[in-house]
Amino acid sequence: MHRINPKIDMISEKLTVDGEILGNYWPKETIYVKEDYKTIPFPFKEITIPKLEMKVNWSFDDLFTYMETWSSVKKFQMEKKYDPLSIVREEMKSLWGKRYKEGCEMEYKPQGRVYPKISLAAPLFVLSRL
Repeated sequence: MHRINPKIDMISEKLTVDGEILGNYWPKETIYVKEDYKTIPFPFKEITIPKLEMKVNWSFDDLFTYMETWSSVKKFQMEKKYDPLSIVREEMKSLWGKRYKEGCEMEYKPQGRVYPKISLAAPLFVLSRL
């Protein structure tokens, strides 16, 4: 999940795999993403590598355009017949402030990170794009 600032992050948490809005709409395997793939079954000896991170500079609209692509949002919309992001949009926009059209640096975890599980026996790279 993205990290912007503590107040906005609290609202964003409602959209995560355990969140009160979209929690039940994520595929069950999404829990592996939230746990940084540490609990995914992997029967080989792992090789430790440094974490890879991504930071972006997105406007408020960029962030919401991205979140509209999430499978959990689509599933919610099909079932409930309205946009779940509308529940948090105005509150997040007010916290974003008057500069909502300007970019804001944010860190992505896990969507913007790659959590590889690597073994000499069988490489398995898991790219998070949920």
